[in-house]
Amino acid sequence: MPKNTSSYWKKPEGGWGAWETALRYSTLDFADKDVDAGNLNNYTLGLNGYLYPNLRIMLNYIYADLESAGVTRIFQTRFQIDF
Repeated sequence: MPKNTSSYWKKPEGGWGAWETALRYSTLDFADKDVDAGNLNNYTLGLNGYLYPNLRIMLNYIYADLESAGVTRIFQTRFQIDF
């Protein structure tokens, strides 16, 4: 475990802690000889909160649009521990 394990949230001076925003766009072409499912366009908006130097919570909203199937919306939460 890192030497500095103090919380980013409970500082004597207060504050909101360490935050990070992310934005991503990706595309995938599902065209092949036997399969033509169209293009998949994927937009992701993310928010990461660092609770401790070795603990992070990640929140993502994903909007995926596949031409042949329609739209999917995903809310995703992940936790990451570095040890």
